[in-house]
Amino acid sequence: MPASSWCCLFSALMSLARLVAIEPIAWYLGFVMVNRYMKAPIYIYYQLDNYYQNHRRYVKSRSDQQLLHGLGSNKTRLCKPEQSNNGLPIVPCGLVAWSLFNDTYKFIRGKSELNVNRKNIAWKSDRDHKFGKHVYPFNFQNGTLIGGGKLNSSVPLSDQEDLIVWMRTAALPSFRKLYGRIEENLHANDVIVVNLMNNYNTYSFGGKKKLVLSTSSWLGGKNDFPGFAYIFVGSYCIVIAIVFMLLHVKSSRHLFNPKGGMVKERCMQNWGADAVAPAPLISHKKCSNSPKLEPIIEEGSENFEVMQKEAYLVLPLLLPVVLFLFLHSEEA
Repeated sequence: MPASSWCCLFSALMSLARLVAIEPIAWYLGFVMVNRYMKAPIYIYYQLDNYYQNHRRYVKSRSDQQLLHGLGSNKTRLCKPEQSNNGLPIVPCGLVAWSLFNDTYKFIRGKSELNVNRKNIAWKSDRDHKFGKHVYPFNFQNGTLIGGGKLNSSVPLSDQEDLIVWMRTAALPSFRKLYGRIEENLHANDVIVVNLMNNYNTYSFGGKKKLVLSTSSWLGGKNDFPGFAYIFVGSYCIVIAIVFMLLHVKSSRHLFNPKGGMVKERCMQNWGADAVAPAPLISHKKCSNSPKLEPIIEEGSENFEVMQKEAYLVLPLLLPVVLFLFLHSEEA
């Protein structure tokens, strides 16, 4: 069965009044109609738009040494402004950890709640090699304010998979991160009640939150961008190859002499036993009635002008490819 990805595009705004940081956290209800059969496992993603995790100051505001070794590491200078609180160090420190996504979801079908498996949602390499098995959260925020999650101080960082997923920063302002998996099949026309705790504040920077349900195959989840990109770039390469072939047929050039200029083939008489043929000659032919010939070196200015014209012709043709990839990478 081919991968089927169904973006519910369930907006966390839900036509409700905007929240401010002092308002109490509340549960909101939403409804999702399943329009096709979805085979388990069904992956749950949260999507954030207009969120620049790739900002230089944000990306650098973390300490990988502290994540691995805990309080024993003093390399926390880059964690500012979330380096310490009340004179005590913060573990994990930095803006990336401090801004941890903390919305929570419950899914109900009929009268029963759907189980959401939140284990093994992070990369195994991250769990094993980047987050310490004996490093525990210390002096971290308590999550009472909207806009940042709290961590269980009795669970090591290597088991805090929400944090591990969040700490792998995104390259684009619109991104999805794995929240969990539903281990039951969903059938067409099923109505899923989504119970959302709206904790995470995106209003201050004009961001949006979305919920995405997706299935996957051995090729991964559905993504139209790579297919369109491969077809477009492949077709464009064929067109460019044809253009180069026509240019070559129209204005073919002589072979290039590395000592400068272009070399024309000339025939020559037999050289004596002690004679050495001039280096620039590329064809040693015998001629019956011609005197000894010297190699003819032509200045290559004319040919170089042709090369420059071809370059000026081809370079603008590459701009649509770059523009296409840039615009569609923003949408992907």
